[in-house]
Amino acid sequence: MDTFEYEVINVRHTKEKGMLSLENLLNKMGKKGWELVGIDGDHYIFKRRV
Repeated sequence: MDTFEYEVINVRHTKEKGMLSLENLLNKMGKKGWELVGIDGDHYIFKRRV
């Protein structure tokens, strides 16, 4: 059986801090093996296999 871990990122907070553009954030997460699986308002939900 597959096991996953999840990460939730508040993109509004990330943008306000001037940390990353949305495109850069998605690319960064993808390079680390994270897959975007959902969006709930300003919260982007990622998962990856462990």
